[in-house]
Amino acid sequence: MRSTRTSLLAASVVIAGCRSTTVPSPVLQPVAATASNDTSTKSIGSWVLIPNRQPHTYHSVSQTTVHEFSNSTTRQNTIEISTTFTISLDQTHTPLIISGRIDTVNFRPQNQPSPENKVSLPLLFEGELSSTALTISTKNSQTTDRICSPSISSILGDLRAIVTIFPSHLTPGFTWKDSTLVTTCTTGGIPTARKTTQQFRVIGERIFNSTRAILLQRLDSTYVSGDGTEGNHQIHLEGAGTGTANFYINPITAVTLQTELSEKLEITVTNSGRTRHFIQEVTQKLETIN
Repeated sequence: MRSTRTSLLAASVVIAGCRSTTVPSPVLQPVAATASNDTSTKSIGSWVLIPNRQPHTYHSVSQTTVHEFSNSTTRQNTIEISTTFTISLDQTHTPLIISGRIDTVNFRPQNQPSPENKVSLPLLFEGELSSTALTISTKNSQTTDRICSPSISSILGDLRAIVTIFPSHLTPGFTWKDSTLVTTCTTGGIPTARKTTQQFRVIGERIFNSTRAILLQRLDSTYVSGDGTEGNHQIHLEGAGTGTANFYINPITAVTLQTELSEKLEITVTNSGRTRHFIQEVTQKLETIN
């Protein structure tokens, strides 16, 4: 089980959870601290969104820290992933069609070696978001010969923050809920299902980077489970956790201008009868650069 910690880090979008199998139901709370370039303004009565399918380029920085708890010590590993990617979300189709490319990737691990998998860039991807499931996969032949690539899993996971379908009509205080299922795997090749229930609230209009924007808050509840093998050992993953995010979106086209999210999750990994406990904390900031 020597690679469990790096498995959790490399596939931070995959492994999350706690010892309970019950998904917590968060209560909507006051919005998290807003960005320094956010200025409140008087909100209009409502907004009618007309999404476009034009590609937009984003820069994302995510940091994942995993704490492992034992009887006597606490060990910690951290990895930061910086990416630049261009993505198109076509809402004229049902389900929503996703396409794009990843142009730059930079892994900055602490207390562990860099990921072994080398990623050839640009990395092309495609996928779809239905009413229940989100799938994103690579189009490059370099990734088709392996069921699970830890580097690819981490990179594609960071794209998920930008893939959201907003209602066409928003008003201040409006709330809605949806859920998403993502199937992926860990570094050790363990198939993993991640089910997230999301609650949204419209906070109001802001002046963000000298332009009008709608600020939305999202609260998440996540449940993860997976079973697989590592060497000759059977491994079971199970857990749950919660997170929060702020979205600044264009009040006309619904294009996301910036997202800041955080997530705190507990993890239980059982390997041949031995149970290990982890806490994983993830932060991500993603903003458009064109």
